[in-house]
Parts: sequence; structure tokens; C-alpha cells
Amino acid sequence: MDDDFDLPDEGGNASGSSFVNDLFSNRPKRQTGGIDDILASSSRQRPRVTFQDEQPPPNPEPPAQPVSSSLLDSLFSGGSSGEQRRGARAGGATPSSSAQLSSAPIRGPSPLRPQTGSQRAEQPTLNRPTPTIQHQESQQQISVSAAIQAELDQLKREVSSLRYEHSEDQQTIAELRRKLETEQSEHKRSSERIREETKIELQELTRRNEREKEEARREADRSAQMLNSIREQQGHFDSMATRLEGLNFGLVQVRDLVANVNESNNKMAKEWHEQQLEHWKRLDEERERLENSIRTMEKEMDQMRESYQKAGLLPSELSPALSVR
Repeated sequence: MDDDFDLPDEGGNASGSSFVNDLFSNRPKRQTGGIDDILASSSRQRPRVTFQDEQPPPNPEPPAQPVSSSLLDSLFSGGSSGEQRRGARAGGATPSSSAQLSSAPIRGPSPLRPQTGSQRAEQPTLNRPTPTIQHQESQQQISVSAAIQAELDQLKREVSSLRYEHSEDQQTIAELRRKLETEQSEHKRSSERIREETKIELQELTRRNEREKEEARREADRSAQMLNSIREQQGHFDSMATRLEGLNFGLVQVRDLVANVNESNNKMAKEWHEQQLEHWKRLDEERERLENSIRTMEKEMDQMRESYQKAGLLPSELSPALSVR
């Protein structure tokens, strides 16, 4: 994984510093996740990987004197640290640090670098600084070196975190590629299945269309035959209408004749009915007279029987027979 980042060294140019600052700036880092999370470029901050701080230097130095606040602010400011580092690496030092260095007393050669012959030759001619100034300068150099070392450690931790995140991203990309291949395979199978189903359905629709066309053709033939039959029947209906008109005229005459006959029949029926009523009336009167005569005769017979019985001329055996009659 070390080859995945082409990071510039500490003595790189301004473009390398810009690349490092772009990597280590305070931009929100994208989270690893699904395709939607990667494409959406979520602004949520990725959980950072923390590491234990390195051990302090083996030789602790005495507490340093207060250093210029402008230099410390330029080194440890949180919001614009990336821009300050970019400006410091591209153009040397920040304006505040340049002003601080210009106002600082002239220091001798650094004890960390070997002195050249010319420097050793010029050294007796220079005024030696006092021990207090030398102590302050050494403390300031130690403070600046410690700050730079802390910043380098922070940069190393950020690089390690970025490498870890890059590894996670690579794993996520590989997993997404596997999922994409699976989805593509499933989509291909679904497409093939849909294509086959569509082909079968299209064939079925074609056959159904042929059947419907044949049925429509037969229906058209039947409709033509029915139309011809209707035309023929229309001719028959016209002839029948003519005949019916003639029959209607005859029916009118027959109706008039029937009306006359019915009138005469009604008159005859009325007269016959009146005659019948009169005849039945006479019959009723004759029957009533006959019944009255019969009752009168029975009464007379009853009187005669009683008188015969009283006289003893009629035997008692004949009385029921006479009464029954």
C-alpha cells in the first residue's frame, strides 16, 4: 500500500506541498459504503484512525522561553494550517515568521551542521552573543523543532489514516465490483428471460391476430350474405306491402259488410231474446198456475180423505198411499 501515494519529501517543491495540503486539509472525507454513498459524496466525516503518540525524546530540555505568538500561530493554527504550510513550503516562511526572524539577533552557525573553513575563519571577527541570548536561541530552536516534529508526526498519522481509508475504499470498490458483476449477471439473465417471454408472447399475439383476421374475414362474408338476403327480403316485403294494401282495401269492405251483418244479427238476437223472455215469462206463469192447481187438488184430496175416514168409508191402510200420492 505504500506505492499507492506518491507523496513528496520534506524538501519538495510547491506543487508537492499543494498535493500534501490537499490531502491533509479539513475537507469532509467521503464514507465508504454502497454505490449510492460513493456517488452521493456524503459530507459526513469518516471515523478517523487514531494512533498512539510516539515516545518523547530521550533527553528532555529545560522549559523554553516564550516564543513569538505569531510564529506559533502560523505553525499550529487549525482552520488555515494547510494554506500556511503551502505558503511556507512554496515561498519559504510566513510573513510573521519572517518578521520574527528578522527581529531576532544574529545567531552563529547551527551546532547540528559542520562549520566550513570560511565560517571558522570569520567566526573570530564576529561579536559573540552572550550566554543568555544563546540559551534563548537554543530554546527557540528546540521549540520550533518540536513543533515541526509534532506536525510531521501528525502528518504521518494522517497519511497512515489515509492509507487505511484507501485500503477500505479498495475493499469497498472490490465488493461493489463483485456486487455489480452479480447485478449485471442477474440483469442479463432477466433480460434474456424477458426477451424469451416477449418473443413467445409476440408469437402468441401473431397467431391470435391471424385467427382474429380469419374470423373477421368470415364475419365479413356472413355480413355480405346477410345483406344480400336482407335486400331480397326487402323486395319480398315491398311486394307483400303492395298485396297488403290490396287486402286492406278488401278488409275495409268486408268490415263494412260484417258491420251490417252484425247490426242485423244484433237486431235479430235482441228480438229473439225478447221473444224468449216473453215465452219464459208465460211458462213461469203457467207453471205457477199449475202448482196452484196441484196444491188446491191436494188440499181437496186431504179434505176428502178426512171426511171418508170420519165416515168410515176409507180403510186405514189406504191413507198413507193417498197421502204419498
